[in-house]
Amino acid sequence: MIITLEQYLSLIIFGESYMQTTLVRRVVRLLILESNSKQDFKMIFLAGLPGGGKSTLLNQLGIGDQFTTCNVDSFFETYLEDELGTMDIHTPTERYVNLKNKIRDEGYQLTPEEQLQYDADLDITSRSGSLFNRAVSEFREQLEDVCSIGSNFIIDGTSASFPNTLKKYNKYSELGYDCAMILVDINVETSQERNIARGKKGGRSIWNRIIANQGKKMPSNIEKYADLFGPDRFFLVSNKGTFEEYKDAIELIRPNVQSFMES
Repeated sequence: MIITLEQYLSLIIFGESYMQTTLVRRVVRLLILESNSKQDFKMIFLAGLPGGGKSTLLNQLGIGDQFTTCNVDSFFETYLEDELGTMDIHTPTERYVNLKNKIRDEGYQLTPEEQLQYDADLDITSRSGSLFNRAVSEFREQLEDVCSIGSNFIIDGTSASFPNTLKKYNKYSELGYDCAMILVDINVETSQERNIARGKKGGRSIWNRIIANQGKKMPSNIEKYADLFGPDRFFLVSNKGTFEEYKDAIELIRPNVQSFMES
């Protein structure tokens, strides 16, 4: 008996298999990959260190509602809050590493109170790493299942790894997406300060040493991304001054971003 695609999907969705969700995803993904070109759709890499003001940029340009935004932090923050009860990862990680180095380098003996704190910080540090890996898996599923269906979407992240970003760029370009990058350039020290302040206010913070390592890559990345995307698809915004200066810098890229959106 020959059945239609609609009937097949109905069998999967309403059938009695525990693999229903996975099967639906696979069918949809196959349809996506075999569908017509998505040449008319846009995707943007929204890049830069944490605390750079990327949300401010989207709000000021007024393009956020035209895109589906994909960000690993949207999954990571939920896991941290639900399973660890805190989104401040910098503080316990920094405290744990400092004590660990003191024990290793000086033979320091922990007091009973310090041992309790040390064990608690180690638990948070270890579990947060596992939760981040889980969040990355969910993020990748989101990109496959939601952002590849023929609509505008944004990947919001640091783009500190040029090879990883290049791989995504090639993938979505081959699918037919018109790809661009908006990179917010911010000082590492400012990013770290905002990261700590956000954690103290109950928001998500990461270990500052990660930001330091990311920051070392950004100067050379700027040149690489400018070459990769070209002048009509790479938009650099400086956020190294006052808030008013940042808003003025955003306005400088508005005409070219608008041209990209309308092309």
